[in-house]
Amino acid sequence: MSYLKTIVSQITKDVKVELVEFNGEEDHIHMIVKYPPTLELSKLVGLLKGKSASAFLDKFGSQYWGAHQRTLWSSGYFLCSVGGATLEVLRAYIENQGH
Repeated sequence: MSYLKTIVSQITKDVKVELVEFNGEEDHIHMIVKYPPTLELSKLVGLLKGKSASAFLDKFGSQYWGAHQRTLWSSGYFLCSVGGATLEVLRAYIENQGH
C-alpha cells in the first residue's frame, strides 16, 4: 500500500491536486483530494488509475482481475461529496480502513 500511496502522491502533485488522505484495504482504496473546480473528476480518476496501474505493474508484474492479465483496477469507481462532515471525521474514517 505504501508504494501505491507514493505513486498516487506523485501523480496528484504533477496535476496540481492535493492528496489530503490515503488508505485502503486489500481490494480498494480511499482518498481525500482537494482539486480545482475546473478539473473534471472523471478525468482525474482516469489519470490516477491509468498512471498508477502502469507504474505498479511495471514494478511488480501482472496482477489478475477477472480474465484480464495486466490490470490493477476495476473499471468502476465511487465518488461522493461529504457535506457537513469535518475533515477530521473523514481522515479518521480513512485512517481506520483495514483495521
